Amino acid sequence: MPYQSSVPPSSRLGGVIFVGILHLGLIYFLATSLNINVQKIREVLKVDIVTESSKEEAPPPPPPAMEKPPPDYIPPPEIDFAPSESTGSAITSVTNTASVPPKSPKGGNARPDYPEASVRLGEEGSAIVAVYVNEKGQVTDAKIEKTTGFPRLDEAAQKGAMRFRFIPGTQGGKPAAMWHRVKISFRICEEKQIKCSS
Repeated sequence: MPYQSSVPPSSRLGGVIFVGILHLGLIYFLATSLNINVQKIREVLKVDIVTESSKEEAPPPPPPAMEKPPPDYIPPPEIDFAPSESTGSAITSVTNTASVPPKSPKGGNARPDYPEASVRLGEEGSAIVAVYVNEKGQVTDAKIEKTTGFPRLDEAAQKGAMRFRFIPGTQGGKPAAMWHRVKISFRICEEKQIKCSS
């Protein structure tokens, strides 16, 4: 069943006309109360067109030429050309102060004791021992400079070197105390007095 309005059609037509008149009144009110003169807002804009001048700027002037400073003056050293008369004695004194190292006595020194434990273990080697020989040819200090690789052999070499005797070294023709190096070798074949292979 179709919808039927309970309001008569003539009443509807009056409502539409009323709404139209209301809109027209509102538009008239707005137009008269907000009358704005558009010409007052419009301002004249003046634009000046400025063209750049095409003049080329001159390049900057070159920097002033700098003069090189003169080189520093270094005075030459003063040299005395007068020969000295003592040149002969200087050469003589150098030759007289030459040192001669200590020497082993004519039969040599006794070989240090070979530790029995080292013989059993097959320990062999050579040590370089620095000995301090005094003016009487006695060793007063001994230090291992190159080890045999076995502490027991190094200790035997050091103790044995302390018992050595030497013909004292000289300096300027006079006996003088000085350090001297001695090589001490430990070889099992020499200890057992058998022929050693190289």
